[in-house]
Amino acid sequence: MNKSKGTANNLIKLPVGGQKEVKHQKKERIRWKSPWRTLLIAVVAGYIMFFAISQQVQLSDLYGEKSKLQAELDLLLQEKGQLEMQLTKMDDAETIEKIARERLGLIKPGEKLLIITQQ
Repeated sequence: MNKSKGTANNLIKLPVGGQKEVKHQKKERIRWKSPWRTLLIAVVAGYIMFFAISQQVQLSDLYGEKSKLQAELDLLLQEKGQLEMQLTKMDDAETIEKIARERLGLIKPGEKLLIITQQ
């Protein structure tokens, strides 16, 4: 054997005698025909777009519903404040007497009730 400068990686083995040289074949990749690949990409892109648009529509609907509910909440809070004011007024003795006289027709002892009718 000749010694040459270089490493073992630089040496090339040649076939000896009756041995056949074995070629390493690359594994064949499955190549899709261009129309099928394009169709698959279009279908996947269409699905992604459909999903994104449907999510956006759903999100928009939810924001609209949130706005309506917030407006309803504001009205109810305003009504609650008015009712609390009325309740506070109801605890006043003068308000109770006024309601008793006007709505129920009650009178104090010694008073006479006059009912005026129009003919």
